[in-house]
Formats: sequence, structure tokens, C-alpha cells
Amino acid sequence: MNNYNKDEHEKDDSLDDFYTAKNDDNNQINSNNKNNSNNPDNYPNPYMFVKKDKMPTWVIIVLSLVVSIVLVIGSSFAGYFIGKSNRYTSEDMGLSNQIYDLLDEFYYKDISREEFDKAAALGVSNMLDNFSRLVITGLAEEPKFGFSMSSDSRNYHYVNSVEKNSSAGTTVGKLANEKGEVIENAIPPEGLYMRMARGDLLYMINGHNVVGLDRNVLSNSELLGKETGTFVIRRDINGAIYYISIDIERSIFTGSDAKYTSMGNDIGMITLNSFAGYDAEDFELAAAEFCSDTNANKLILDLRDNGGGDINNLATIATYLIDSDVHGKKVPINRIIKKDGAELIFTTDNITNSKYFVGRDKANYELVVLINGGSASASEGLVGALRAYMPDTIFVGEETYGKGVAQGGFDIPGYNLRLHMTIGYFDVPIFQGGELVWANYHEDPMQPTKGYMIKSIDPLGGLGQMPNYYNSDITNELAYKKAMLAFESLA
Repeated sequence: MNNYNKDEHEKDDSLDDFYTAKNDDNNQINSNNKNNSNNPDNYPNPYMFVKKDKMPTWVIIVLSLVVSIVLVIGSSFAGYFIGKSNRYTSEDMGLSNQIYDLLDEFYYKDISREEFDKAAALGVSNMLDNFSRLVITGLAEEPKFGFSMSSDSRNYHYVNSVEKNSSAGTTVGKLANEKGEVIENAIPPEGLYMRMARGDLLYMINGHNVVGLDRNVLSNSELLGKETGTFVIRRDINGAIYYISIDIERSIFTGSDAKYTSMGNDIGMITLNSFAGYDAEDFELAAAEFCSDTNANKLILDLRDNGGGDINNLATIATYLIDSDVHGKKVPINRIIKKDGAELIFTTDNITNSKYFVGRDKANYELVVLINGGSASASEGLVGALRAYMPDTIFVGEETYGKGVAQGGFDIPGYNLRLHMTIGYFDVPIFQGGELVWANYHEDPMQPTKGYMIKSIDPLGGLGQMPNYYNSDITNELAYKKAMLAFESLA
């Protein structure tokens, strides 16, 4: 913060110097005025004209024209040089202005200042941490092909989520080459997941390469505007690049990021893909299904590949998983420490009986949570809260991402842009000696419960490990088996 000094800001010395009279006549007048300050009659009247010999009219006309021309030319040059000086000596915009002037003069295409500023802003977002970015908003709705995508500042478009019961989730693709052409009779490596998956790069759509293509263009009739589409995705598995061509149709599907599934016997499972949008409401419905499933008293919560979302949704979801009869209402579950040191503490929101602990009416209720390297942000916030308040919970899978920082969203007025920016550290509660304290896990992933780590598998036979990120059927089966073993250990 700048300390304002009234004495220093009372006047601008540079302006005083600029306007100070420098000629001897003016100095002499100032001196005379000071010497005769007690006699007001001695002050020169600035509005009094002294009559002198009259100049010829033609001389006046010529002089007026010359002065006018000099003033016009002089002001133009002065404005130019002052403008250049202000732009190029500016500490914050000098380089940017110089680059733009060079592009404006020599680049073979026209680039408007607005386009340049927008591109520069997108470029600056790449200087920030891995979680901060400037994204384009105000776009057409996501295509209803059964998947959603996110775009970074380079206009690289990634699959964000896939609806399992949509055409995108059920269609098996074929291996393709770098040109997007299907390789006939090619047999995929064993274990290579041949459906669209979270994290895949959208490489081509209907024969058009879309890497680097502006997001606004994707909605035109040749790309996402058709009822069917041929999507080529590029998948990088530990340096091995695969291209998979998938023909997808628009379809009607149930769009929900929280889903309840009966696993048989006394076990139910809620799969939660994110904490964004309406996911809290989706989770409430899934929780209600578990509560009404009289045969189930054991719950698997699948947080694998859940990259987080809205912390308010996290607070709502935590309300159903933390026993309010034991810990009370408004339980502190997460804390954000901002740049200025201010802290924001978030709590469960079970203000009314409409939101209650799912194990309340379940005898011998038990909880197992599936996690992996894609479990981040709000997922880790929930994991931390469950560790503190529900210590019997068993965590199965891989270590989490280890994010430990939180982002805020800021709309940029006048532009279709939104800045997602890291605003502070994201802490979870722990108990030490019975006292609640806060711990940060930035770059310190949370671990599965001892004995319940699922090691990465290598179904590609020497082509590199296939991370659990892609949620292959093999990985799911291992995770479910480990979860069942966890329930046995709790019995």
C-alpha cells in the first residue's frame, strides 16, 4: 500500500518548472512586483492593452498564417513524440506497445489493438501457476454428444467429462494415424481404452484439425453443428501417442455427475465426477437413493478423477457424510488463507433436517472412498474433512493430486473472458491433542489408508504404464475388489 504524503502531492514540480517564466523581462517584472507588493497600483494589469503603432493589415494576415501553420505542425510533432515517449518509457506497457507498433507496421496481416490486447492477456495467463488461466466465456452451449470439454489459453481443447450412458461413453473407436485416417484392421495394444475419456485432447472434428482453433469456431455447422460427428482424440500415455477415431451421435442421455449404483448385498456406491454446477443437487438425489435402499448399509464414494469445483457444493456434500449428531452442525471443514492473511472458513450447511447424515438410519454404516491422482481440490478438501471427523473411513486407490490452493473466478467487463486465479492456500482440518488445527497439503498428496494402495498397472506391454486416470475396466475392478476388502476389515 502506498503512503500518501500531502506535502509531496500538493504540487507537481515538473509542471511548475515547465510553466515557470524563463526570460529576463518576466523575471524583472516578478522582481518589481515583489519589491512593490504594498502598492497595488504597481501590479501590471494582465487585461490592459498598451496602444502601439498599428501594423499594416497584410503583415498581420501573413504572420497569422505563419503562426497557424507552425502551431499545427508543431502540435502534431509534439503530440507524436510525447505519445511515443509516454508509450515507450512506460514501465508497464512499454514493451507491449513496441511489439504492437512493429506488428502494425511490418506484419503481413492486420491485427487490431483489441485483438492484440486480448492475445496478450491470454499469454499473460500462461505466466501464472498451473491452476490459473484466462478462459473464453459467452460461448454456445456444450455439444450434446455426451461429453464436455475445456479449453486453455492456447485453444487446446480437452475432454472434461464423459457421460457413460451417452454415445460418447459407449462408442468404441478405431486406431487412426496422425492425419486422422482410420488404420484398417489395426489391433489396439492390449488394455488401451478405446472410448473417449477425461483428459483426451480433441485433435480433429469431421476432418478439421482443431488444435489451436478458436473455441468460437467449434460451434459452426462443419464441426459441432451436425447431428453426428467423427472425433479424433489424441492420447499421450507416458510419451506414447495414440490417435483414436470415434463416430459419435447426438443423443438423449441423463446428464448427471453424481450417480447411485447398487453393488449388491449390502453395498451401494455413489460416483461423484465433480463439485461444479448442479452436482450438489445431483448428489442429494444419489444420497436419497442410498438412504432408501434398505439392503445397503455400506457406501463406496468414488472420487477418482474428480478435479473439484465449487467449495459451496463441497460444503453441501460434506453435510451428508459427516455425522452431525456427533460433531454438531456448521462443522468447519475447509479454510482458505488469502494474500492479505485473511481467512475464510467453510462449514457444513445442515441448518435444517432436509440435509442429514446418510448413515443416521443405517445400522453398522461404513464408508470407503476411492481416490487417485485425478482427485484434486474440492475432492481433497472432502477427503481431509472426512479424515478429521469420520476417522473410520478407509481410502482406497492412489495418492491424490496434492493441490492445496484455491481459485476464484473474475469476469472481465467488456470481454467474453473470465480469469480463474489462485487466491490463496486451501487447508483441511486435523486434530492434535483433541484440538482442531489446520494443515495445508500443497504439493503433498493425500495417501490411501495403509494397505489399500492400488499400484499403477501396465496393460500396454512395454509401451508405458497406463495411469488410472483413464478409469479402464481393469482399474475399476481392482478398485472395487479393494473396497470390498476394506469393508471386511471394518467388520
